[in-house]
Amino acid sequence: MTAAALAAEAAAAAAKRAAAAEAAPAAEAGLSGTHPCSSSSSSSSSTQCTHAQAVAIGSELRLTMERLLLLKEKHQQQQQQLQQQQEQHLHQEQHQQQTPPEELEHLWLSCIRLLQMLLLQQRELLLQQRSSREVQQQQLQQQQQQVVIRGEDLCAMLRLIVKRGTTGLPLGFLNAARAGLAAVAAAAAAAAVAEAGPGAAGCCSAADLVRGCRALQSLGALNGRQLQQVLQLLLPPQQQQQQQAAAAFALQLRAADAVALLVLLAKSGLRHEPLLLSACDWLLQCSSSSSSSSMLYPKHLAACCWALSKLSISHPLLDHLFSNAIPNCLQQQQLQQQQQQQQQQLQQQQQQQLGLRECANICYALCASCVAATPLSEQQLQQRSSLLQQLLQHLKQQQLLEPLQQQQQLILLQRDALRQLQIVHLFLTAPQQQQQQTSNSSSSSRGPCVVEKFEAEAAVQQLLQQLQLLLL
Repeated sequence: MTAAALAAEAAAAAAKRAAAAEAAPAAEAGLSGTHPCSSSSSSSSSTQCTHAQAVAIGSELRLTMERLLLLKEKHQQQQQQLQQQQEQHLHQEQHQQQTPPEELEHLWLSCIRLLQMLLLQQRELLLQQRSSREVQQQQLQQQQQQVVIRGEDLCAMLRLIVKRGTTGLPLGFLNAARAGLAAVAAAAAAAAVAEAGPGAAGCCSAADLVRGCRALQSLGALNGRQLQQVLQLLLPPQQQQQQQAAAAFALQLRAADAVALLVLLAKSGLRHEPLLLSACDWLLQCSSSSSSSSMLYPKHLAACCWALSKLSISHPLLDHLFSNAIPNCLQQQQLQQQQQQQQQQLQQQQQQQLGLRECANICYALCASCVAATPLSEQQLQQRSSLLQQLLQHLKQQQLLEPLQQQQQLILLQRDALRQLQIVHLFLTAPQQQQQQTSNSSSSSRGPCVVEKFEAEAAVQQLLQQLQLLLL
């Protein structure tokens, strides 16, 4: 089954569930009118069932959009591979297997329309809650129960839309997405009061909310006034409680997400001091930690400096960035550049190091000295044995560094010659045997020492011939 078929099957399953939730009629009617979820209170059980199905549709829709984005990246990789393999015979087969871009685009637009339908349904629920005459506590409970899209799924899908570079989104879609984020912020505030945590219905983590707002801001649908409205739903109005809630919100963020919060406020021109100070305090605290969640890359440091300067914030974090974080980053970058230069120098110095031919020359001279007429002393034997052992290790390491053609030559050397070098090494490590061989060579030709000597000399002679071929 092709990648397009898998994506089509997932999109069809999402559409089938949407039809079961009676969402298709609303989409066919131009996404207008009253949805079955906005019926009277007498059908509360069926409404809750519809909401559960809609939540499942939202989760499945998010997975489908993620799969489509992966398919687009895979399609781009396939096109690059096809360009590189134009002269090969596999061009036609890969061209038949690649996913048509028009089909991916059609599936992506279908996901956008389905997401718009769910967001409009969420907006209708919010309008019902505002017109309701129930008490505030019942409104919060109803808001947590009547959820069309989970906050985590909504924020993730907005980020996917930004990542894919989708443009020309309808104004109704952007307004509904902003209303959905407002509902997520209100649900997060209600969950914080009830200490229900991010797993409550309609709620999401603080990092997801920040990323969703940044994505909506990138789509041009979240200005300073609109962000202020979202923050009013997220944080309590009282100043002291607002500071405590802002500090608790910042503590839930990673260092990179805290920087994203500063950028979100700076780009919208919103100087929300409780959130700004809490995020700065948390980032300053993260600077002394070595955990992965507290790590800031150079782009984060630059974005943090820009945001603080944009909002004219005077905080010790800015001094820390200028005096410690950025200088340390530059120092690490210089060290990395030096290491890269050293690696390049090592590659350039390979010509000055012992290569295959140099090792062959040394082995040739070393083996030739072993069969010389003049007998070697014990110290000379030890020196040659040590040098030969070093050359053997160097040859094994050199196999990983040499180009492919020289590696093939080295493999030919290692099959026979390297084994014979080891025989010579064993022969050289027994100086007493050589002395016995030298003294007994004239008296007996059948002793074991003489046989070993003849085998070693034969190995050396054969090795000399092979090394001579390599030197040609």
